[in-house]
Amino acid sequence: MSIDVLDPTFGDDPAEFAPAPRLADVAGATIGIVSNGKHGTVPFFDALADELRTRFGVAEIVRVVKPNYSAPAGPEIMDAARRWQALVAGIGDRGSCSSCSLHDAVSGDRLGIPSAGIMTEQFVSAAELMGKVLGADGYPFVTIPHPISSASVDDLAAAARRAAEQCVAIVTGVDAEE
Repeated sequence: MSIDVLDPTFGDDPAEFAPAPRLADVAGATIGIVSNGKHGTVPFFDALADELRTRFGVAEIVRVVKPNYSAPAGPEIMDAARRWQALVAGIGDRGSCSSCSLHDAVSGDRLGIPSAGIMTEQFVSAAELMGKVLGADGYPFVTIPHPISSASVDDLAAAARRAAEQCVAIVTGVDAEE
């Protein structure tokens, strides 16, 4: 009897990563939100979209929901993303959806779209590891409280307000503290 040992890592070295050029401002921009569709994401992204529009002057929010939260966004979503000026992906609040949400954000940047991923604090290490695997070590992302599935609508709205500021900072390259 033989035992096959499988290597779960990607065989090739990841492509050289350079983030997309950052936006000067999000006012007037179209921002796409790529949601994994898990419980709690709808009220969170409702509040995030509202904050981006009212506080930051975003002209249009386009929302899409992936058919599988445990897989990266498919080509149809990433093709649609080419029409957006920025992309927000999330929410990573468990193992595979955290990795895939960060994958979606990195993929957006690879397409030339400044992007931000959103993770819960419990799954920061999964997101950091995915960044490293994709050749984007140190890729910035937004961190929100965990969990979202049992959070109240008010708590999700509060987290979304804070996340909006961080998303804008990431896609513009301007520190939220400045």
